[in-house]
Amino acid sequence: MLDSCRGLCAVAVMLFHMDARTHFYALPLIRNSWVAVDFFFVLSGFVIASAYSRRLRTAMDAGRFALRRFGRLYPLHLAVLLVYVGIELGRLTILRADDAFSGNRSISALFENLFLLQGFTPDHETWNYPAWSISVELWTNFAFALLAVLFLRRLIVCAVVIVVAAGAFVAVGDQLALPISSVEVAVLLDAMRSIFGFFLGFIAFSLYDAIRSKGWKPFPAAELLAVGIVAYVFDAADVLPGIIPPLAFSVVVFLFAFETGPISGLLRRPASVKLGTISYSIYLTHSVYLLMMEGAVYALARHFGLPASVTMGGGDLLVLGGPWVMDGAALLCVSAAIFGSALTYRYIEEPARLLSNRLSDDLARRSAPTKGGTASAAPILPAILPFGPM
Repeated sequence: MLDSCRGLCAVAVMLFHMDARTHFYALPLIRNSWVAVDFFFVLSGFVIASAYSRRLRTAMDAGRFALRRFGRLYPLHLAVLLVYVGIELGRLTILRADDAFSGNRSISALFENLFLLQGFTPDHETWNYPAWSISVELWTNFAFALLAVLFLRRLIVCAVVIVVAAGAFVAVGDQLALPISSVEVAVLLDAMRSIFGFFLGFIAFSLYDAIRSKGWKPFPAAELLAVGIVAYVFDAADVLPGIIPPLAFSVVVFLFAFETGPISGLLRRPASVKLGTISYSIYLTHSVYLLMMEGAVYALARHFGLPASVTMGGGDLLVLGGPWVMDGAALLCVSAAIFGSALTYRYIEEPARLLSNRLSDDLARRSAPTKGGTASAAPILPAILPFGPM
């Protein structure tokens, strides 16, 4: 059910990035949908904790976990990155564009994206811009595995310390006199906010697990409260302190995890589950579909001699044919992204996940003790949720 929430958030992020003058463009729900990235990280922390926190005991466990997470996150990232490289090569060789491989698609930024480091550098939103959160996600996952092995039963204490420290920085980091540029401060704040959300998710799972073991469940109406929290956060995200959305979403994930209310019933429907299943593809590939939509609008505008865009709020908004036409274009674009994401999930995500799982299991078998010994570690469950985000 929580996976279905992730699918809705992925579509919301796509609509946030859609610079078109639709009837819904100015709605707070859309303009503040960037906050869905906080939800992704909280949910990721919750799910990773549920699947792995009791199974990471040795360096081998951590290595197998890292292999699975890399196989889950990196292949699709690389595939989309290669699409953008192909676009730049086309601009350079066919269009003879002077600005190919420069600016947000520079060679230096390309190498940072290849190694998923851009989430921690000023090249934050370069090439496939949503992938910055995947960068932070992967390295946070690796850090979690290391901490789980080092601290074992004290991992919850470690998580609390990280949440307090990261939350404090998110709250006041932009007010500190740090020896770095304002751009670097903003990047660091985004990374720390994501780490804050991830470990909040871990704590939320620990609380959920303890309460569930005692047989307690929230009233079904608690899910309506959770929906109200989500609505409030999306409506006011632009004016809320940075620590509030992750805290609020940790409560939401905790309440929804019990699956006791009417909203859970809706989110367990096959269409909702399928949307959640392909949500990583939607999130990571949607910039390509938006680029295709922009190209189509400009081509049609030239053909019919109509304006393609207007400058509004410091950026260009697609306006071809008016809001109703842009509504239709948005619907087509989202539909194409969902259809295409079903394909990338089937032919890229799932094969890569299964391959990395097999490699992980092979690694466990090769490192198993000789006959008469005992297994060094319990098998690790596969994690099907790839992130927290955007």
